[in-house]
Amino acid sequence: MSTTAEKTGLTHKAVHQLMKKVTADNFAETLDTLKPFLENDAGISIYTKTIKRLGKVAKDVGKEMPEGYALEAACTKKRRDKQTAFIQTKEAEQKEAEEAAAAEEAAAAEAAAADAEAEPVEA
Repeated sequence: MSTTAEKTGLTHKAVHQLMKKVTADNFAETLDTLKPFLENDAGISIYTKTIKRLGKVAKDVGKEMPEGYALEAACTKKRRDKQTAFIQTKEAEQKEAEEAAAAEEAAAAEAAAADAEAEPVEA
């Protein structure tokens, strides 16, 4: 299963070779080398596996993965777009529900005020 490097010049085999040679000294350099591959060339399966493996390697060498490393990958764009659309829909539905509840409260308050004016007060 050999693939050619489309934009970064790295193949899957080269990525695995880099990951095998990671030490505490070259960890940041390795991340910088792999980031373009993960963001541009990797498919979702390779991306997921590589990120998981990098997390394990980071713990093994006593380092931490940077927050948000390679999150803008092309292979995750469709999923991110779908999630963004879902969140926007839910926020719009919540806003509509809040507006409807506020309108209902206002109508109930008006009705209560109208009932209070309509009732004669006996003294």
